[in-house]
Amino acid sequence: MQTKLIRRDISFGQQLMCHFAAYLAMLSRWLLRNILHRGATAFPGQIAKRLVPNFLGYLAENRQLIFVTGTNGKTTTVRLLVKILENAGLKVVTNISGANLEDGIIAAFLEHYQELLKEPWQPEQSKLVFVMEIDEAFFSRLGKLMPWQMAVVTNLFRDQLDRYGELANTRKLISNGLNKQTDAIFVTCADDAMSMSLQSCHNGEFYCFGMDESNMQPGSPSIFGDGTFCFFCGSRLNYSAYSYAHLGFYECPNCHYRHVDTSLTFSKSADSKTENTYDFKYGEQTVSANLAIEGEHNAYNAACALLAAKVYLKRRQRKGLIVQTKGASLPALAQTLSTTKAAFGRMERIKIDNDRSICMILVKNPAGFTLAWNYVAAQADLGSLCLALNAHVNDGKDVSWIWDIDLESKGMQAADFSAKLGEDYQIFIGGERGNDMATRLYYANFPLDKLKVMPDFANLLEAALAKLPKGKCLYCLPNYTTMLAIRDYLVKKYNLTDFWR
Repeated sequence: MQTKLIRRDISFGQQLMCHFAAYLAMLSRWLLRNILHRGATAFPGQIAKRLVPNFLGYLAENRQLIFVTGTNGKTTTVRLLVKILENAGLKVVTNISGANLEDGIIAAFLEHYQELLKEPWQPEQSKLVFVMEIDEAFFSRLGKLMPWQMAVVTNLFRDQLDRYGELANTRKLISNGLNKQTDAIFVTCADDAMSMSLQSCHNGEFYCFGMDESNMQPGSPSIFGDGTFCFFCGSRLNYSAYSYAHLGFYECPNCHYRHVDTSLTFSKSADSKTENTYDFKYGEQTVSANLAIEGEHNAYNAACALLAAKVYLKRRQRKGLIVQTKGASLPALAQTLSTTKAAFGRMERIKIDNDRSICMILVKNPAGFTLAWNYVAAQADLGSLCLALNAHVNDGKDVSWIWDIDLESKGMQAADFSAKLGEDYQIFIGGERGNDMATRLYYANFPLDKLKVMPDFANLLEAALAKLPKGKCLYCLPNYTTMLAIRDYLVKKYNLTDFWR
């Protein structure tokens, strides 16, 4: 006997145990959210896994699975991809909270448990698809345990060295999850030499996206890290142009590993009056979209989501699965990019009164921080700046990465902040390792009297907002756990939506 949910041929007793674990986990979620007012984004998954160790395998078997992993941009790419597929007529389950380890993924499945019970047994009769953000290290195990239909790798940067090690090790973890599946799709960034090298680990369909070379800066990137070396022979890559960090047009002078033609290319729209309008070229077709999420890195995320959605919908049609009820043309899919707003803490703008706002930009590694720092320095509405740094497990306990941030480039130095914010400007710094961040800024020639270190987030934000002029924005650059803490304070103060809703 089998239930509609548990599809594997297991005993009736095991099936009952699975359902018992699911309902007990859902009860814990209700208690956490309604009594303790917590997100319950992982704990219900812990309960289910403790009672049934292979609970995730039972839930996910025979489902349509899209896994998104990589260093930066996972949450935003998943958000865009989910919205595109939903607007195309599919029913999508995702881990909206960004909890991307096993417990969080189980908890995301349980959010839709009753819906799953009603789903048809055969995948060809279902519009349901699971789009899951996956931690890079966990992908190493999950990719082998659960047959997926599509894997997306956004990019690879140095991140959490105490957990992942050097970049080559992160690549190895992801390559283990790819596992040479032949009946699956792999999508990654053509401008990232390390991500592109993963193509050698995949035997199925392959697609890549990238920026048009004409939109890049000529020459080689200044960053000196693993991403600028050839994975196959170790030689330093030659670049003709780059966008940011180590992303660009590259070629190895020794083994001639090089940038390839992309499946989808994006570039800034020459005809648009808005800064955030991009052209996306797929095959012979080009569409424009005014992205609702700002930043060059989010143009990469948008291109990634658009390409993944397009090739996945083509696969569904080819495999005889129920196809979308709405348009799947490139213009119809790209239209979603203009209406989908940022995920929590990722370029999220929060209005605090009629003419002032807060912009939260999650930063967790040198590449992301440098990009955010450049972005903030260029904003006309910059009124105050807040940085926050913790060293919890979810952040990475090693904060030495802050010394690899480029804080000394033109347009971001102390004198430039004085010119933009006035001589009495202050940079507000919080978190358990706020003093480390202040030290980094001091060595970037920011005067000590301009650096205000305040461990308490409530006091930190109130002090920063007190200095925020009318019509201006407080830009807040926290790492992961400080972002959650700051946002929790803002949720209570300004009645915002919780990140897990």
